[in-house]
Amino acid sequence: MKNKIKIINLIKINFILICLLFIEFFYLYNNENSYNLFFRKFLDFQFLSILGFSLLCGTILISFFQPYNIFLGTFFIFLGGRFLLDLFNLRDVMSMDRFINFSLKGIEQIELFKVIIFAILFINLGFLVGNFLCSRTMKIKEYKISNIDFVLRKIYIVFFEIFFFLSSYKKIILYNFIEKKGYLALYREKITYPFFTKGSGTFSEISYILFLLTKPSKKIFLIISFQYLFIGFLEALSGSRGRFIIRILVVITYYFTEYEKKINYLLISGITMFVITFSQYINQFRSGLSFNLNKLFFSFFNQQGVSINVLGTIIKFKNELKDVIQFSILSFTTEEGNTILNGQSGVLSHSLSYFLSPQRYLNGEGIGGSFLGEVIALDSKIIFIILMFMLGFIIGILFLNRKKSELNMGGYLIILPHIYYMSRDSYFPNIKYLSFYFLFIIIHYLIHKKLENKFEKRSFN
Repeated sequence: MKNKIKIINLIKINFILICLLFIEFFYLYNNENSYNLFFRKFLDFQFLSILGFSLLCGTILISFFQPYNIFLGTFFIFLGGRFLLDLFNLRDVMSMDRFINFSLKGIEQIELFKVIIFAILFINLGFLVGNFLCSRTMKIKEYKISNIDFVLRKIYIVFFEIFFFLSSYKKIILYNFIEKKGYLALYREKITYPFFTKGSGTFSEISYILFLLTKPSKKIFLIISFQYLFIGFLEALSGSRGRFIIRILVVITYYFTEYEKKINYLLISGITMFVITFSQYINQFRSGLSFNLNKLFFSFFNQQGVSINVLGTIIKFKNELKDVIQFSILSFTTEEGNTILNGQSGVLSHSLSYFLSPQRYLNGEGIGGSFLGEVIALDSKIIFIILMFMLGFIIGILFLNRKKSELNMGGYLIILPHIYYMSRDSYFPNIKYLSFYFLFIIIHYLIHKKLENKFEKRSFN
């Protein structure tokens, strides 16, 4: 009962903030001259405060270290970090520097603040409502492991080890390719991998998820997870830092939430410092620069925050882009690399880059993507509110209901990496891979049930 009252009070506060900020932005839109440098700093602070309030909601209702708070953390890194730098005059958040250079002016600046602030408010409202609905149900009975799980776990470990070596070999080929031809060649040319490595990355992911479904002991989990992270480390050496960071977040999320470990803030701080330092080393190495520790944190938040350019570009060229990217959120183009087909009808990161500069896009460059960019490209306030609300709602109920069954846990583990990366990626996960991954979860579930019934019959006889 106390928890329900707590959630209701937080929903009320969130709703009051939405109403107050609606009035504030209504005033700014109708009195553009009132928007000045002081008010811009105030909006920087407002955004960071609302993000802090959302983190507080996640901490009060669940815990500090859990998927919703981590999602907000990645949202801050990929989309919000430059607002912090802007607050302290370290970086002009309205200056877009990815792919092409320009600045947002006047009403465009207000639009950017409106999008980023209301996105967090409606995501948080969805999260709170999801928690309220879950609190009304009875306590979830967790699915338990049986002797079948020990057998299946051994099989999954064997499969994982096979695909681990194949995937590692594939990443080494990728590294050598980029060493010889440069990072952008990855988008201009197709790498030829040995036939026996085909699908190794996908199946290493699948076997790792199936392994986690069997609730391994902490020791076995750490051994297999170290190998899982090593694959990401090899990929990061080739320049793809984001995916490696997401793997780290997935592993430590499982470790602290599923083993119910007390948060070791010294360990978290150490991991954070490693991620920031390693990320900047890879970036400077990829750019052909010598590694420099000066302004480490500034460089990290400045460079990782490039996804704000996606929002800025859509706001700046709103009219010109209306027919080009309006339905990019629904695109399922599967062509590899920067191709004309992807540029004309692909996902946001492709179609937006192609619109800005076809020549540079076909040469391998790009502006990147963001789920929030896809949503505002739809140019509908109602759809914006619904999609933001649903995102927070889904993140909340996925985590709270994950232990109800193996199917729930499987779906949660499949979606989790996408949730962490979506601030730089798409709103919807790749349907092809999502379906393929979940097919294996269903197969695992059916095999588990069949073998369980078989053992029960033997025991009964």
